[in-house]
Amino acid sequence: MMIAQVLTNNQQEEASRQQKRAEERRRQKTLKKLERLAAKTNLPITFDNASVTAYGNFGIFEAFKKVVGLQELLQEHTDIKRHHNCLYTAHEILDTLVDAAALGLLRFSHMEALKQDPGYQTIKNHDSVPDEHQCSCV
Repeated sequence: MMIAQVLTNNQQEEASRQQKRAEERRRQKTLKKLERLAAKTNLPITFDNASVTAYGNFGIFEAFKKVVGLQELLQEHTDIKRHHNCLYTAHEILDTLVDAAALGLLRFSHMEALKQDPGYQTIKNHDSVPDEHQCSCV
């Protein structure tokens, strides 16, 4: 004779030892994969007078984008044709929009702060940053 066990909302069904081990192996495998990916890319994050921005977390965010390969993903998956005399490519503008959104600059007029930030330009290896007129036409 079997007795049904009723679980309340706060109780979770106990996983078996095999299920716990399988989950732990998946976590370890994912962690090793991320470590190998991070080891492939040499991303030094320096804090000096040239690369300090008004946004303290930007160096780490840019390093993360390089590990993930955001530039390559944008190039591969965006097919926006721009005129031959455009100063910035579509993926460069999209990358700038991602940066601005991650830094909390959600309005085009607030993105002007990136143009005035020499640390941002040093980290990005840009002499200039797209302004609101170029970003609004992507």
